Amino acid sequence: MQIRKTKAAKMVMLGIFTAAAIVLQSVENLAFPSSLPFRPGMANIVSIIVIAVFGLKEAVAVTIIRTVLASLITGKFMGIPFVLSFSGGLASTVIMGFLFTLTTNGGKLGITGLSIIGSTIHNLIQFLIISFFLIPGEGAFTLIPWLWLTALGAGCLTAAVCIPALNIPVVKKLTMMKQDSSIFR
Repeated sequence: MQIRKTKAAKMVMLGIFTAAAIVLQSVENLAFPSSLPFRPGMANIVSIIVIAVFGLKEAVAVTIIRTVLASLITGKFMGIPFVLSFSGGLASTVIMGFLFTLTTNGGKLGITGLSIIGSTIHNLIQFLIISFFLIPGEGAFTLIPWLWLTALGAGCLTAAVCIPALNIPVVKKLTMMKQDSSIFR
């Protein structure tokens, strides 16, 4: 498959990744009720791929667009689930992007370590919001062991899907183009 090194091609690819992330998050929002304290966070697969292929700035844009549009699609825009998803997704994407860059494309962390850290940051941000605004006092702290376990599980699950996805020929070609072209930076 021939992929052009143009800004238009980059925008099309980012649009495709954004659409995939919106679908994943919308399906997850509908499949897992808001009352459940755990979701696998499958849209983060797209965040990690976009970080690897395009970089942090593009991954942040995809995360913002996907959380807003998915919440509009599922009717949760500006509600508590949206605030938790938006803040956790944005924070985890930024941290994963910085770590990916600092460790030279994932380095010793690898995709699994990056994914677990992203999932942990997501849960930590959600915990802080819940503990300050929704469950003040010590009640929220009973969630910490559960959140750590779910972050580990979600991070491993996301990585298990993300690693093969990064080896799809089109994605590999995009990653190589990023290294060769200033357009993909």
